[in-house]
Amino acid sequence: MLAVLIYGYSHGYTSRRKLERLGVRDAGFRMIVEDETPDHATIARFWRKHLADVQVLFTEV
Repeated sequence: MLAVLIYGYSHGYTSRRKLERLGVRDAGFRMIVEDETPDHATIARFWRKHLADVQVLFTEV
């Protein structure tokens, strides 16, 4: 899931719903998720649960 966030943010997609739509039309995204596109709620739950760790990682990157 972290790879989904990094890939999306690196391409300018910060909306969870837009990340979900990427799973339908973006080949790179589909490779990351292995054709198992997470829905926006799953992405949002992951983000909330790991917010502090993700923020540290994004700051380092």
